[in-house]
Amino acid sequence: MRISTNVLFLSCLFLLVPVRVASAQVYPVLTILEPEEGQAHASGTEVVVRFSVQNFSLREDGGHVHMWVDANGFVHNEAREFFSQDAVNLGVLSEGAHNVKLELTTENHISFNPPIRASVNFQVGESAVSSVAEPTNTARGVSLQKNNLTLVGTIAIGAGALFLAAVFLAAKFIKKAS
Repeated sequence: MRISTNVLFLSCLFLLVPVRVASAQVYPVLTILEPEEGQAHASGTEVVVRFSVQNFSLREDGGHVHMWVDANGFVHNEAREFFSQDAVNLGVLSEGAHNVKLELTTENHISFNPPIRASVNFQVGESAVSSVAEPTNTARGVSLQKNNLTLVGTIAIGAGALFLAAVFLAAKFIKKAS
């Protein structure tokens, strides 16, 4: 049968077309667990910061977390360094608005590109005014909340589905031509 030969030829030709499947590349995730955004602490109480790092190992001889409290920017030589995910006691802070910024860095204190950061605003006392910068949790344009992944590559329909579609269209084309 003539249609079978043409369909077989087109099918074989279609199989030569490369199909690239999406691959998930996992980036480090830095999340501040405590204090929560906008949380109010009573005057005279200690403020504790808890954070989580995923998809990255913190080590004394490797990558670590930089922390700034009420800082205007991310100046690495002004940061406190942490090599574990242990809770950090900031002690008793003055009344008012406060901000904690974290950044994941390499062993040489170099930021990732793009930077992997987390920030939280909170208040101490009743007279606190909320006037601190917004949180910045970004990496490769994806919000760094919990277990987000960035998909890299081309998402392709399964080869079988594409094969069937090509066979169907080829058969239809050949039928019209004859």
